Amino acid sequence: MKSICIIPAFNEDKKILQKLINDTDEYVDKIVVINDGSKEKLRLINCMLVHNNINFGKGYSIKKGISYARNNKFDIVIFLDADYEHDPKCIPQFLKYFNKNNGLVIGKRKSYKTIKSNILNKWGNLWVKQIIKKNIDFSSGYRAIDMNSLKKL
Repeated sequence: MKSICIIPAFNEDKKILQKLINDTDEYVDKIVVINDGSKEKLRLINCMLVHNNINFGKGYSIKKGISYARNNKFDIVIFLDADYEHDPKCIPQFLKYFNKNNGLVIGKRKSYKTIKSNILNKWGNLWVKQIIKKNIDFSSGYRAIDMNSLKKL
C-alpha cells in the first residue's frame, strides 16, 4: 500500500519540523508539508513543500494535501502536526492496522506540551466520549485514513 504523510505547518520551528520530516521519512512513501502562509519562507529537505500565499487555516491545508494524495493514487493518508507532539515511530502500527481493517486510525497522546492543553483536551475528550461512547483523543493531529474511507466522507 502506498502511503503519504501530510504535515500542515504555520510558523513552525524549522529545526523541529525538519527533524519530524527526517524521522518520518523511513515509514512512508512520500511526505508533503503544506506551509500555510508562514511569515518566514520554509526550506526543507526530504519532502515536497507546498506553499499557501496566505494563512488559510489547517483545514484548508489538509484538504490540499488530500487532493494531492488522491491525484497521485496514494492508498493511505497519515496526518501529523508539525510541532513533533506525535512520534513518527508509531506509523508502522497505524499501517499494520490497515492490513487488517479499513477506515480511520486516531493517535492518542500520553502527554501534552502544556498544562492548559492537557486540561482542555481531557475536558473535550470527556464530552466526545459521551456522544460516541469511545475513548479517543478528539483533537489529535495524528491520524491515518485509507482512501476508500476518505471517498465516503
